[in-house]
Amino acid sequence: MDNAGTILIVDDIPDNLKVLGEMLELAGFDVRPALSGEIALRAVEASAPDLILLDIQMPGIDGYETIRRLKANEMTRNIPVIFVSAAQDVEYKVRAFEAGGVDYVVKPFQEKEVLARVRAHLQLSKLEYLKREISERKRAEEAMRESEARLRAVSDNLPESMIYQLIREPDGKMRFEYVSAGVERLHGVCADAVLRDPAVLYGQIFEEDAPALAAAEDASFNSMGTFNVVLRRRLPNGEVRWSQFFSQPRRLPGGRMTWDGIEIDITERKRAEEEQEKLQAQFNQAQKMESVGRLAGGVAHDFNNMLGVILGYVDLCMSQTDSAQPIYASLEEIHKAAKHSVELTRQLLVFARKEAVAPKVLDLNETVSSMLKMLQRMIGEDIRLEWKPDASLWPVKVDPSQIDQILANLCVNARDAIADVGKVIIETGNCTFDEGYCANQTAFVPGEYVRLAVSDDGLGMDKETQAQIFEPFFTTKGVGEGTGLGLATVYGAVRQNRGFVNVDSEPGLGTTFSIYLPRYAGDAVQTPAASAAEPATRG
Repeated sequence: MDNAGTILIVDDIPDNLKVLGEMLELAGFDVRPALSGEIALRAVEASAPDLILLDIQMPGIDGYETIRRLKANEMTRNIPVIFVSAAQDVEYKVRAFEAGGVDYVVKPFQEKEVLARVRAHLQLSKLEYLKREISERKRAEEAMRESEARLRAVSDNLPESMIYQLIREPDGKMRFEYVSAGVERLHGVCADAVLRDPAVLYGQIFEEDAPALAAAEDASFNSMGTFNVVLRRRLPNGEVRWSQFFSQPRRLPGGRMTWDGIEIDITERKRAEEEQEKLQAQFNQAQKMESVGRLAGGVAHDFNNMLGVILGYVDLCMSQTDSAQPIYASLEEIHKAAKHSVELTRQLLVFARKEAVAPKVLDLNETVSSMLKMLQRMIGEDIRLEWKPDASLWPVKVDPSQIDQILANLCVNARDAIADVGKVIIETGNCTFDEGYCANQTAFVPGEYVRLAVSDDGLGMDKETQAQIFEPFFTTKGVGEGTGLGLATVYGAVRQNRGFVNVDSEPGLGTTFSIYLPRYAGDAVQTPAASAAEPATRG
Protein backbone atom coordinates (compact mmCIF):
# COMPACT_ATOMS: atom_id res chain seq x y z
CA MET A 1 0.00 0.00 0.00
CA ASP A 2 1.34 3.45 -0.91
CA ASN A 3 2.27 5.79 1.92
CA ALA A 4 -0.82 7.91 2.64
CA GLY A 5 1.16 10.46 4.67
CA THR A 6 3.40 10.80 7.70
CA ILE A 7 1.69 11.04 11.10
CA LEU A 8 3.45 12.04 14.34
CA ILE A 9 1.63 10.67 17.42
CA VAL A 10 2.42 12.41 20.73
CA ASP A 11 1.22 10.67 23.91
CA ASP A 12 2.92 9.83 27.20
CA ILE A 13 1.14 6.45 27.45
CA PRO A 14 2.86 3.73 25.35
CA ASP A 15 -0.34 1.70 24.95
CA ASN A 16 -2.07 4.69 23.35
CA LEU A 17 0.85 5.11 20.94
CA LYS A 18 0.67 1.43 20.06
CA VAL A 19 -3.10 1.35 19.41
CA LEU A 20 -3.13 4.52 17.29
CA GLY A 21 0.08 3.57 15.51
CA GLU A 22 -1.11 0.11 14.47
CA MET A 23 -4.45 1.49 13.30
CA LEU A 24 -2.84 4.19 11.13
CA GLU A 25 -0.14 1.87 9.76
CA LEU A 26 -2.81 -0.58 8.61
CA ALA A 27 -4.43 2.33 6.78
CA GLY A 28 -1.16 3.00 4.92
CA PHE A 29 0.28 5.87 6.95
CA ASP A 30 3.93 6.30 7.99
CA VAL A 31 3.69 6.60 11.80
CA ARG A 32 6.22 8.20 14.17
CA PRO A 33 5.70 7.97 17.96
CA ALA A 34 6.76 10.51 20.61
CA LEU A 35 6.34 10.01 24.37
CA SER A 36 6.49 13.73 25.28
CA GLY A 37 6.15 17.24 23.91
CA GLU A 38 9.91 17.77 24.04
CA ILE A 39 10.60 14.66 21.97
CA ALA A 40 7.89 15.69 19.51
CA LEU A 41 9.43 19.15 18.95
CA ARG A 42 12.85 17.62 18.24
CA ALA A 43 11.29 15.09 15.86
CA VAL A 44 9.47 17.85 13.93
CA GLU A 45 12.68 19.86 13.59
CA ALA A 46 14.46 16.81 12.17
CA SER A 47 11.69 15.93 9.70
CA ALA A 48 8.30 17.61 9.49
CA PRO A 49 5.31 15.22 9.46
CA ASP A 50 2.16 15.74 7.40
CA LEU A 51 -0.08 15.76 10.49
CA ILE A 52 0.25 15.55 14.28
CA LEU A 53 -2.05 13.67 16.71
CA LEU A 54 -1.41 15.43 20.05
CA ASP A 55 -2.44 14.49 23.60
CA ILE A 56 -3.17 17.34 26.04
CA GLN A 57 -2.22 16.14 29.52
CA MET A 58 1.44 15.10 29.54
CA PRO A 59 4.35 15.55 31.95
CA GLY A 60 6.82 18.27 31.05
CA ILE A 61 5.28 20.53 28.45
CA ASP A 62 1.65 19.68 27.80
CA GLY A 63 -0.20 19.65 24.49
CA TYR A 64 -1.13 23.33 24.61
CA GLU A 65 2.49 24.43 25.08
CA THR A 66 3.64 22.02 22.37
CA ILE A 67 1.27 23.46 19.76
CA ARG A 68 2.12 27.00 20.84
CA ARG A 69 5.79 26.36 20.02
CA LEU A 70 4.86 24.72 16.72
CA LYS A 71 2.74 27.70 15.68
CA ALA A 72 5.50 30.11 16.68
CA ASN A 73 7.90 28.47 14.23
CA GLU A 74 7.58 29.59 10.60
CA MET A 75 8.66 26.15 9.40
CA THR A 76 6.09 24.19 11.45
CA ARG A 77 3.12 26.50 11.90
CA ASN A 78 1.18 25.00 8.98
CA ILE A 79 1.34 21.40 10.17
CA PRO A 80 -2.27 20.42 11.06
CA VAL A 81 -2.66 19.32 14.69
CA ILE A 82 -5.53 17.12 15.85
CA PHE A 83 -5.92 16.90 19.62
CA VAL A 84 -6.70 13.38 20.94
CA SER A 85 -7.73 13.53 24.60
CA ALA A 86 -9.97 11.87 27.17
CA ALA A 87 -11.04 15.32 28.40
CA GLN A 88 -14.61 15.99 27.24
CA ASP A 89 -15.22 19.36 28.90
CA VAL A 90 -16.05 22.19 26.54
CA GLU A 91 -13.27 24.33 28.06
CA TYR A 92 -10.62 21.82 26.91
CA LYS A 93 -12.05 21.79 23.38
CA VAL A 94 -12.35 25.58 23.13
CA ARG A 95 -8.79 26.04 24.36
CA ALA A 96 -7.57 23.41 21.88
CA PHE A 97 -9.13 25.19 18.91
CA GLU A 98 -8.00 28.59 20.17
CA ALA A 99 -4.44 27.25 20.33
CA GLY A 100 -4.63 26.36 16.65
CA GLY A 101 -5.81 22.75 16.60
CA VAL A 102 -7.79 21.81 13.52
CA ASP A 103 -9.85 19.09 15.22
CA TYR A 104 -10.54 17.38 18.56
CA VAL A 105 -11.08 13.62 19.01
CA VAL A 106 -12.36 12.30 22.36
CA LYS A 107 -10.96 9.07 23.84
CA PRO A 108 -12.10 6.34 23.60
CA PHE A 109 -12.32 6.95 19.86
CA GLN A 110 -13.85 5.13 16.92
CA GLU A 111 -11.39 3.86 14.32
CA LYS A 112 -13.48 5.00 11.33
CA GLU A 113 -13.92 8.46 12.85
CA VAL A 114 -10.18 8.94 13.47
CA LEU A 115 -9.23 7.74 9.98
CA ALA A 116 -11.89 9.91 8.35
CA ARG A 117 -10.75 13.00 10.24
CA VAL A 118 -7.07 12.34 9.59
CA ARG A 119 -7.68 11.85 5.89
CA ALA A 120 -9.94 14.89 5.69
CA HIS A 121 -7.42 17.19 7.40
CA LEU A 122 -4.57 15.76 5.34
CA GLN A 123 -6.59 16.57 2.26
CA LEU A 124 -7.31 20.07 3.60
CA SER A 125 -3.61 20.49 4.27
CA LYS A 126 -2.85 19.37 0.74
CA LEU A 127 -5.44 21.80 -0.56
CA GLU A 128 -3.81 24.66 1.32
CA TYR A 129 -0.46 23.62 -0.10
CA LEU A 130 -1.95 23.52 -3.58
CA LYS A 131 -3.40 26.99 -3.16
CA ARG A 132 -0.04 28.37 -2.10
CA GLU A 133 1.56 26.63 -5.03
CA ILE A 134 -1.00 28.11 -7.40
CA SER A 135 -0.44 31.63 -6.07
CA GLU A 136 3.32 31.23 -6.54
CA ARG A 137 2.83 30.14 -10.15
CA LYS A 138 0.47 32.83 -11.36
CA ARG A 139 2.66 33.48 -14.41
CA ALA A 140 2.57 29.83 -15.37
CA GLU A 141 -1.01 29.49 -16.59
CA GLU A 142 -0.65 25.88 -17.59
CA ALA A 143 0.70 24.92 -14.15
CA MET A 144 -2.22 26.71 -12.53
CA ARG A 145 -4.74 24.72 -14.59
CA GLU A 146 -3.02 21.49 -13.62
CA SER A 147 -3.09 22.45 -9.94
CA GLU A 148 -6.78 23.26 -10.14
CA ALA A 149 -7.43 19.91 -11.76
CA ARG A 150 -5.54 18.17 -8.96
CA LEU A 151 -7.47 20.17 -6.39
CA ARG A 152 -10.82 19.16 -7.84
CA ALA A 153 -9.78 15.51 -8.16
CA VAL A 154 -8.81 15.40 -4.49
CA SER A 155 -11.85 17.25 -3.15
CA ASP A 156 -14.38 15.47 -5.35
CA ASN A 157 -13.28 12.05 -4.13
CA LEU A 158 -13.28 12.62 -0.38
CA PRO A 159 -15.57 9.96 1.17
CA GLU A 160 -18.66 11.30 2.97
CA SER A 161 -17.25 14.83 2.68
CA MET A 162 -17.54 18.04 0.70
CA ILE A 163 -14.90 20.73 0.20
CA TYR A 164 -16.17 24.26 -0.13
CA GLN A 165 -15.10 27.89 -0.33
CA LEU A 166 -17.63 30.30 1.10
CA ILE A 167 -17.35 34.04 0.46
CA ARG A 168 -18.82 36.72 2.70
CA GLU A 169 -19.30 40.04 0.90
CA PRO A 170 -18.86 43.40 2.66
CA ASP A 171 -22.67 43.75 2.87
CA GLY A 172 -22.90 40.43 4.74
CA LYS A 173 -24.29 38.35 1.88
CA MET A 174 -22.91 34.83 1.53
CA ARG A 175 -22.13 32.92 -1.65
CA PHE A 176 -20.24 29.76 -2.54
CA GLU A 177 -17.20 30.26 -4.70
CA TYR A 178 -16.56 26.53 -4.90
CA VAL A 179 -18.16 23.25 -3.83
CA SER A 180 -16.80 19.80 -4.63
CA ALA A 181 -18.78 16.98 -6.22
CA GLY A 182 -19.46 15.61 -2.74
CA VAL A 183 -22.33 18.10 -2.50
CA GLU A 184 -24.49 15.67 -4.48
CA ARG A 185 -23.72 12.79 -2.11
CA LEU A 186 -24.26 14.88 1.02
CA HIS A 187 -27.10 17.17 -0.03
CA GLY A 188 -28.75 15.58 -3.05
CA VAL A 189 -28.30 18.73 -5.20
CA CYS A 190 -25.88 19.61 -8.00
CA ALA A 191 -22.91 21.94 -7.52
CA ASP A 192 -24.12 24.44 -10.15
CA ALA A 193 -27.37 25.01 -8.24
CA VAL A 194 -25.44 25.73 -5.04
CA LEU A 195 -23.08 28.16 -6.78
CA ARG A 196 -26.05 30.05 -8.26
CA ASP A 197 -28.00 30.25 -5.00
CA PRO A 198 -26.56 29.40 -1.52
CA ALA A 199 -30.14 29.10 -0.21
CA VAL A 200 -30.22 25.66 -1.85
CA LEU A 201 -27.96 24.46 0.99
CA TYR A 202 -28.94 26.92 3.70
CA GLY A 203 -32.57 25.94 3.18
CA GLN A 204 -31.79 22.35 4.26
CA ILE A 205 -30.70 23.43 7.73
CA PHE A 206 -33.26 22.99 10.51
CA GLU A 207 -34.84 26.29 11.51
CA GLU A 208 -33.96 25.78 15.18
CA ASP A 209 -30.28 25.27 14.23
CA ALA A 210 -30.06 28.51 12.21
CA PRO A 211 -29.17 30.72 15.24
CA ALA A 212 -26.22 28.46 16.11
CA LEU A 213 -24.97 28.66 12.51
CA ALA A 214 -25.26 32.45 12.42
CA ALA A 215 -23.50 32.78 15.78
CA ALA A 216 -20.63 30.51 14.66
CA GLU A 217 -20.20 32.48 11.42
CA ASP A 218 -20.16 35.82 13.25
CA ALA A 219 -17.70 34.52 15.87
CA SER A 220 -15.35 33.24 13.17
CA PHE A 221 -15.68 36.50 11.22
CA ASN A 222 -14.93 38.68 14.25
CA SER A 223 -12.09 36.61 15.72
CA MET A 224 -10.66 35.02 12.57
CA GLY A 225 -10.86 31.75 14.49
CA THR A 226 -11.65 28.31 13.15
CA PHE A 227 -15.26 27.76 12.14
CA ASN A 228 -16.55 24.51 13.67
CA VAL A 229 -20.24 23.68 13.97
CA VAL A 230 -22.52 20.62 13.90
CA LEU A 231 -25.88 20.96 12.14
CA ARG A 232 -28.82 18.87 11.04
CA ARG A 233 -30.02 19.02 7.47
CA ARG A 234 -33.13 17.73 5.72
CA LEU A 235 -32.47 16.41 2.22
CA PRO A 236 -34.90 16.90 -0.67
CA ASN A 237 -36.10 13.30 -0.20
CA GLY A 238 -37.00 14.06 3.42
CA GLU A 239 -34.09 12.19 5.03
CA VAL A 240 -32.47 13.88 8.05
CA ARG A 241 -28.66 13.81 8.23
CA TRP A 242 -25.98 15.35 10.49
CA SER A 243 -22.93 17.30 9.28
CA GLN A 244 -19.88 18.82 10.94
CA PHE A 245 -18.25 21.84 9.30
CA PHE A 246 -14.60 22.81 9.69
CA SER A 247 -13.11 25.85 7.97
CA GLN A 248 -10.46 28.49 8.41
CA PRO A 249 -11.30 32.13 7.59
CA ARG A 250 -9.13 34.43 5.48
CA ARG A 251 -9.56 38.11 4.74
CA LEU A 252 -9.67 39.13 1.08
CA PRO A 253 -9.16 42.53 -0.55
CA GLY A 254 -12.16 44.86 -0.58
CA GLY A 255 -13.50 43.88 2.83
CA ARG A 256 -14.47 40.38 1.73
CA MET A 257 -13.82 37.22 3.69
CA THR A 258 -13.58 33.55 2.74
CA TRP A 259 -13.90 30.27 4.57
CA ASP A 260 -11.99 27.35 3.05
CA GLY A 261 -13.50 24.32 4.65
CA ILE A 262 -14.81 20.81 4.66
CA GLU A 263 -18.20 19.35 5.53
CA ILE A 264 -18.17 15.79 6.93
CA ASP A 265 -21.27 13.63 7.22
CA ILE A 266 -21.37 12.40 10.84
CA THR A 267 -24.83 10.83 10.79
CA GLU A 268 -23.60 7.35 11.71
CA ARG A 269 -21.51 8.75 14.55
CA LYS A 270 -24.49 10.68 15.93
CA ARG A 271 -26.69 7.59 15.74
CA ALA A 272 -24.03 5.57 17.53
CA GLU A 273 -23.79 8.23 20.25
CA GLU A 274 -27.58 8.30 20.68
CA GLU A 275 -27.70 4.50 20.86
CA GLN A 276 -24.90 4.52 23.43
CA GLU A 277 -26.80 7.04 25.55
CA LYS A 278 -29.92 4.87 25.32
CA LEU A 279 -28.02 1.75 26.37
CA GLN A 280 -26.35 3.63 29.21
CA ALA A 281 -29.74 4.84 30.45
CA GLN A 282 -31.10 1.29 30.33
CA PHE A 283 -28.05 -0.01 32.18
CA ASN A 284 -28.37 2.70 34.86
CA GLN A 285 -32.06 1.87 35.30
CA ALA A 286 -31.28 -1.84 35.68
CA GLN A 287 -28.62 -1.10 38.29
CA LYS A 288 -30.97 1.21 40.16
CA MET A 289 -33.74 -1.39 40.20
CA GLU A 290 -31.30 -4.03 41.45
CA SER A 291 -30.17 -1.77 44.28
CA VAL A 292 -33.73 -0.87 45.22
CA GLY A 293 -34.64 -4.56 45.18
CA ARG A 294 -31.85 -5.45 47.61
CA LEU A 295 -32.88 -2.62 49.92
CA ALA A 296 -36.56 -3.57 49.73
CA GLY A 297 -35.80 -7.22 50.43
CA GLY A 298 -33.74 -6.43 53.51
CA VAL A 299 -36.35 -4.07 54.93
CA ALA A 300 -39.21 -6.48 54.20
CA HIS A 301 -37.41 -9.40 55.85
CA ASP A 302 -36.80 -7.52 59.10
CA PHE A 303 -40.26 -5.99 59.03
CA ASN A 304 -41.80 -9.43 58.60
CA ASN A 305 -40.10 -10.64 61.76
CA MET A 306 -41.55 -7.72 63.74
CA LEU A 307 -45.00 -8.29 62.24
CA GLY A 308 -44.81 -11.92 63.33
CA VAL A 309 -44.28 -10.79 66.92
CA ILE A 310 -47.17 -8.28 66.66
CA LEU A 311 -49.55 -10.88 65.22
CA GLY A 312 -48.52 -13.43 67.84
CA TYR A 313 -49.24 -11.11 70.75
CA VAL A 314 -52.51 -9.88 69.19
CA ASP A 315 -53.70 -13.48 68.69
CA LEU A 316 -52.75 -14.23 72.30
CA CYS A 317 -54.67 -11.18 73.58
CA MET A 318 -57.71 -12.03 71.46
CA SER A 319 -57.75 -15.60 72.76
CA GLN A 320 -57.78 -14.25 76.33
CA THR A 321 -60.39 -11.54 75.73
CA ASP A 322 -64.15 -11.89 75.58
CA SER A 323 -65.41 -10.90 72.12
CA ALA A 324 -68.15 -8.87 73.78
CA GLN A 325 -65.68 -6.46 75.34
CA PRO A 326 -65.08 -3.15 73.46
CA ILE A 327 -61.32 -3.74 73.33
CA TYR A 328 -61.83 -6.91 71.26
CA ALA A 329 -62.91 -4.84 68.23
CA SER A 330 -59.71 -2.78 68.57
CA LEU A 331 -57.64 -5.94 68.69
CA GLU A 332 -59.35 -7.12 65.50
CA GLU A 333 -58.42 -3.87 63.75
CA ILE A 334 -54.81 -4.28 64.87
CA HIS A 335 -54.90 -7.82 63.53
CA LYS A 336 -56.28 -6.66 60.16
CA ALA A 337 -53.68 -3.91 59.86
CA ALA A 338 -50.87 -6.33 60.70
CA LYS A 339 -52.13 -8.88 58.15
CA HIS A 340 -52.32 -6.14 55.52
CA SER A 341 -48.74 -5.15 56.35
CA VAL A 342 -47.69 -8.77 55.93
CA GLU A 343 -49.17 -8.69 52.42
CA LEU A 344 -47.21 -5.53 51.62
CA THR A 345 -43.96 -7.08 52.83
CA ARG A 346 -44.72 -10.21 50.80
CA GLN A 347 -45.02 -8.06 47.68
CA LEU A 348 -41.72 -6.40 48.55
CA LEU A 349 -40.09 -9.83 48.88
CA VAL A 350 -41.46 -10.80 45.48
CA PHE A 351 -40.00 -7.62 44.01
CA ALA A 352 -36.67 -8.38 45.68
CA ARG A 353 -36.90 -12.01 44.41
CA LYS A 354 -36.48 -13.39 47.95
CA GLU A 355 -39.85 -15.10 48.40
CA ALA A 356 -39.89 -18.85 47.96
CA VAL A 357 -41.86 -19.98 44.90
CA ALA A 358 -43.08 -23.35 43.60
CA PRO A 359 -42.71 -23.29 39.81
CA LYS A 360 -44.73 -25.75 37.71
CA VAL A 361 -44.91 -26.48 34.00
CA LEU A 362 -47.96 -24.56 32.77
CA ASP A 363 -50.01 -24.02 29.67
CA LEU A 364 -50.33 -20.26 30.07
CA ASN A 365 -53.55 -20.22 28.02
CA GLU A 366 -55.27 -22.53 30.52
CA THR A 367 -53.98 -20.52 33.49
CA VAL A 368 -55.23 -17.22 32.03
CA SER A 369 -58.57 -18.71 30.91
CA SER A 370 -59.30 -19.86 34.44
CA MET A 371 -58.86 -16.26 35.69
CA LEU A 372 -60.99 -14.42 33.08
CA LYS A 373 -64.21 -14.30 35.13
CA MET A 374 -62.38 -13.02 38.19
CA LEU A 375 -60.50 -10.43 36.10
CA GLN A 376 -63.73 -9.23 34.47
CA ARG A 377 -65.29 -8.66 37.89
CA MET A 378 -62.13 -6.87 38.97
CA ILE A 379 -62.12 -4.34 36.09
CA GLY A 380 -65.90 -3.75 36.12
CA GLU A 381 -68.77 -4.01 33.65
CA ASP A 382 -67.96 -0.78 31.76
CA ILE A 383 -64.65 -2.17 30.52
CA ARG A 384 -64.66 -4.94 27.90
CA LEU A 385 -62.16 -7.75 28.44
CA GLU A 386 -60.83 -9.40 25.26
CA TRP A 387 -58.89 -12.66 25.32
CA LYS A 388 -56.62 -13.54 22.36
CA PRO A 389 -54.73 -16.79 23.05
CA ASP A 390 -52.14 -18.27 20.70
CA ALA A 391 -53.28 -21.81 19.88
CA SER A 392 -49.72 -23.15 19.52
CA LEU A 393 -48.33 -21.65 22.72
CA TRP A 394 -45.13 -23.08 24.19
CA PRO A 395 -45.15 -24.25 27.84
CA VAL A 396 -43.52 -22.25 30.63
CA LYS A 397 -42.35 -23.18 34.11
CA VAL A 398 -43.54 -20.69 36.70
CA ASP A 399 -45.44 -20.51 39.99
CA PRO A 400 -49.17 -20.23 39.08
CA SER A 401 -49.71 -17.80 41.94
CA GLN A 402 -47.20 -15.45 40.33
CA ILE A 403 -49.21 -15.48 37.09
CA ASP A 404 -52.25 -14.59 39.19
CA GLN A 405 -50.33 -11.72 40.77
CA ILE A 406 -49.02 -10.43 37.45
CA LEU A 407 -52.42 -10.46 35.70
CA ALA A 408 -54.29 -9.02 38.68
CA ASN A 409 -51.88 -6.10 39.06
CA LEU A 410 -51.73 -5.34 35.33
CA CYS A 411 -55.51 -5.49 34.91
CA VAL A 412 -56.09 -3.24 37.94
CA ASN A 413 -53.64 -0.72 36.49
CA ALA A 414 -55.36 -0.95 33.11
CA ARG A 415 -58.74 -0.35 34.77
CA ASP A 416 -57.43 2.71 36.60
CA ALA A 417 -55.96 4.12 33.37
CA ILE A 418 -59.37 4.05 31.61
CA ALA A 419 -61.42 7.12 32.47
CA ASP A 420 -64.88 5.76 31.60
CA VAL A 421 -65.56 2.95 29.15
CA GLY A 422 -62.88 1.08 27.25
CA LYS A 423 -61.29 -2.28 26.72
CA VAL A 424 -58.49 -4.42 28.08
CA ILE A 425 -56.86 -7.02 25.83
CA ILE A 426 -54.98 -10.04 27.14
CA GLU A 427 -53.03 -12.02 24.56
CA THR A 428 -50.37 -14.70 24.39
CA GLY A 429 -47.83 -15.67 21.75
CA ASN A 430 -44.44 -17.18 21.02
CA CYS A 431 -41.38 -15.11 20.14
CA THR A 432 -37.64 -15.55 19.62
CA PHE A 433 -34.96 -12.91 20.27
CA ASP A 434 -31.56 -13.06 18.60
CA GLU A 435 -28.31 -11.48 19.77
CA GLY A 436 -28.70 -8.51 17.43
CA TYR A 437 -32.01 -7.50 19.02
CA CYS A 438 -30.84 -8.15 22.58
CA ALA A 439 -27.72 -6.02 22.03
CA ASN A 440 -29.96 -2.93 22.16
CA GLN A 441 -32.01 -4.12 25.14
CA THR A 442 -30.13 -4.23 28.43
CA ALA A 443 -32.30 -6.81 30.25
CA PHE A 444 -33.07 -9.05 27.27
CA VAL A 445 -31.32 -12.39 26.75
CA PRO A 446 -31.38 -14.26 23.41
CA GLY A 447 -33.68 -17.27 23.30
CA GLU A 448 -37.27 -18.47 22.93
CA TYR A 449 -39.97 -16.87 25.06
CA VAL A 450 -43.68 -16.91 25.70
CA ARG A 451 -45.26 -13.48 25.61
CA LEU A 452 -48.13 -12.50 27.90
CA ALA A 453 -49.41 -9.01 27.07
CA VAL A 454 -52.01 -6.78 28.71
CA SER A 455 -53.12 -3.74 26.70
CA ASP A 456 -55.54 -0.94 27.43
CA ASP A 457 -56.88 2.08 25.55
CA GLY A 458 -56.53 4.39 28.54
CA LEU A 459 -54.59 7.55 29.31
CA GLY A 460 -51.11 6.24 28.52
CA MET A 461 -47.84 7.43 30.08
CA ASP A 462 -45.04 9.81 29.17
CA LYS A 463 -41.37 8.74 29.13
CA GLU A 464 -40.64 10.22 32.57
CA THR A 465 -43.42 8.19 34.19
CA GLN A 466 -42.35 5.01 32.37
CA ALA A 467 -38.84 5.38 33.79
CA GLN A 468 -40.18 5.07 37.37
CA ILE A 469 -43.18 2.74 37.21
CA PHE A 470 -41.34 -0.35 38.50
CA GLU A 471 -39.85 1.42 41.51
CA PRO A 472 -41.39 0.39 44.85
CA PHE A 473 -43.87 2.93 46.28
CA PHE A 474 -43.92 5.03 43.10
CA THR A 475 -47.53 5.72 42.15
CA THR A 476 -49.46 8.22 40.06
CA LYS A 477 -52.58 7.65 42.14
CA GLY A 478 -53.84 9.88 44.91
CA VAL A 479 -53.10 9.47 48.61
CA GLY A 480 -54.70 6.30 49.94
CA GLU A 481 -55.56 4.98 46.45
CA GLY A 482 -52.51 2.80 45.86
CA THR A 483 -49.42 1.40 47.54
CA GLY A 484 -47.07 1.76 44.59
CA LEU A 485 -46.12 -1.93 44.89
CA GLY A 486 -48.26 -3.43 42.10
CA LEU A 487 -45.84 -3.00 39.20
CA ALA A 488 -42.85 -3.53 41.49
CA THR A 489 -44.38 -6.92 42.32
CA VAL A 490 -44.86 -7.68 38.61
CA TYR A 491 -41.25 -6.76 37.93
CA GLY A 492 -39.96 -8.91 40.79
CA ALA A 493 -42.05 -11.93 39.79
CA VAL A 494 -40.97 -11.76 36.15
CA ARG A 495 -37.27 -11.33 36.99
CA GLN A 496 -37.53 -14.17 39.50
CA ASN A 497 -38.49 -16.41 36.57
CA ARG A 498 -35.61 -15.15 34.35
CA GLY A 499 -38.00 -13.14 32.23
CA PHE A 500 -38.27 -9.46 31.39
CA VAL A 501 -40.89 -6.76 30.93
CA ASN A 502 -41.37 -4.30 28.09
CA VAL A 503 -43.66 -1.25 28.24
CA ASP A 504 -45.06 0.51 25.17
CA SER A 505 -47.07 3.62 25.97
CA GLU A 506 -47.83 7.09 24.67
CA PRO A 507 -49.96 9.77 26.37
CA GLY A 508 -53.54 9.43 25.11
CA LEU A 509 -52.81 6.23 23.14
CA GLY A 510 -53.00 3.59 25.86
CA THR A 511 -50.43 1.19 27.27
CA THR A 512 -49.20 -2.34 26.56
CA PHE A 513 -47.27 -4.36 29.15
CA SER A 514 -45.48 -7.33 27.54
CA ILE A 515 -44.23 -10.08 29.86
CA TYR A 516 -41.66 -12.47 28.37
CA LEU A 517 -41.14 -15.80 30.17
CA PRO A 518 -38.56 -18.38 29.00
CA ARG A 519 -39.94 -21.31 27.04
CA TYR A 520 -39.81 -24.55 29.02
CA ALA A 521 -37.46 -26.87 27.12
CA GLY A 522 -38.32 -30.14 28.92
CA ASP A 523 -41.28 -32.45 28.45
CA ALA A 524 -44.60 -30.82 29.26
CA VAL A 525 -46.10 -32.16 32.49
CA GLN A 526 -49.74 -31.62 33.28
CA THR A 527 -50.10 -29.91 36.66
CA PRO A 528 -52.36 -32.09 38.83
CA ALA A 529 -55.47 -30.54 40.29
CA ALA A 530 -55.14 -29.53 43.91
CA SER A 531 -56.79 -31.99 46.31
CA ALA A 532 -59.09 -30.86 49.07
CA ALA A 533 -57.22 -29.56 52.07
CA GLU A 534 -57.22 -31.65 55.25
CA PRO A 535 -59.04 -30.06 58.21
CA ALA A 536 -56.65 -28.08 60.38
CA THR A 537 -55.66 -29.90 63.58
CA ARG A 538 -57.02 -28.09 66.63
CA GLY A 539 -55.33 -27.83 69.98
